[in-house]
Amino acid sequence: MREILVIAAVVLTTLSTSAGAQSTAAPQDSLAIARRFAEWFFSSQKDSLWAHSSDELKGQMKSPDEWTTALEQLTARADAEEKVLEEKFIKRNGRTQYWRTSKYSIADEPVMLRFALDSNLTIIGIGMNPQRQVPRIDATIEGEGVLTRQRSRLLVERERLRRWQSAVCRRASTCNARHTDCLLDRGDC
Repeated sequence: MREILVIAAVVLTTLSTSAGAQSTAAPQDSLAIARRFAEWFFSSQKDSLWAHSSDELKGQMKSPDEWTTALEQLTARADAEEKVLEEKFIKRNGRTQYWRTSKYSIADEPVMLRFALDSNLTIIGIGMNPQRQVPRIDATIEGEGVLTRQRSRLLVERERLRRWQSAVCRRASTCNARHTDCLLDRGDC
C-alpha cells in the first residue's frame, strides 16, 4: 500500500511538472496588454502609455503629462487600488474596451478604469467611473456585450482582415461591388 502511495506521488509530481512546462508555452493571455496599460497607468509610466496612444488621443491630450493628470484625478477621488474585482473586454460604440473594476481604499463603491482600444491594441481613449455608472455597451451575439478572450481575439483578427480586404479592393484597377478580390459585399468598393 505504501509503495502505491509513493508511486502515485511520483506520478502526480511528474504530471504537475510537465503541466507547468506546458502552461509556459501556452499562448499569451489576451488581457495581458490591457493589464500592462493599467500597470503603466498606476505607476505613472506616462511615456509608455504615450507611446501606445493613438495620434488622435495624443492630439486631445497634448502631452504625456495628461496621463499623470488622469491618475491624479482618480487617486483624489478613490485613492489607491486595493483589489481587482473584475476585468473584461466589452464592445462599446463599436470599439473594444478593457474594463477593470477594482476596490479602492477610500471609495464607497468599486471604481471602473476603462481603456478604449483600436484593432491594433492602441489606446484611443480612457475613462473612469463608479461601478453604478457603467456606460452602455453594444449588444453582441451573446446578447450581453461581454467578450470572452477567444471572441475578443477573433474580433481583432476580423477587423484586421476587413482592413486588408478594403485595401485590396481599393487597389483593384477595375472594381465593382462584387470584385473577386474583395470578400466584402460593399457598394463603395
